[in-house]
Amino acid sequence: MNKWMAGLFITLAILLVKPVWGWQNCATSCSRYVQGQCVEHTRHCTEEGTSATPDYGAIAYGKARKSYGTSYKWSSRAKAESVALKKCSAYENNCEIAVWFKNKCGAVVTRSDSQLYHWGLGNTEGAAKSVAMKECTNNNGRKCKVLISQCAGK
Repeated sequence: MNKWMAGLFITLAILLVKPVWGWQNCATSCSRYVQGQCVEHTRHCTEEGTSATPDYGAIAYGKARKSYGTSYKWSSRAKAESVALKKCSAYENNCEIAVWFKNKCGAVVTRSDSQLYHWGLGNTEGAAKSVAMKECTNNNGRKCKVLISQCAGK
């Protein structure tokens, strides 16, 4: 094989084969809030052609001041819950995880007649809100109101 043919073969191989380093799809999201303002961003990347990692999210809620914190695009439930609690705790001390989700949506509904809250899960934000509202009204809630909804992996 002459040098010209060898060069052509190598060039074609480089163009046709995916590079070892791969192409990446990246997104940036806020990972830390201070007084309602984003102060830290996290970049999440997946290689093109690979399946994405599970996308966990969570909503933390504080009953006393009806404060909340959300998180999404995390690779573990523990991290999603930790971030949501940290965000909520910036506004009050007694936050708890109201709902966590994996490649779904979650919603929290509050009531005007008590400190109780209700949560819902769904494949869309609308579905999650609907489930949470139904839980509230089925439990004799008055003036039920969607406080927050969030999706992960949607």
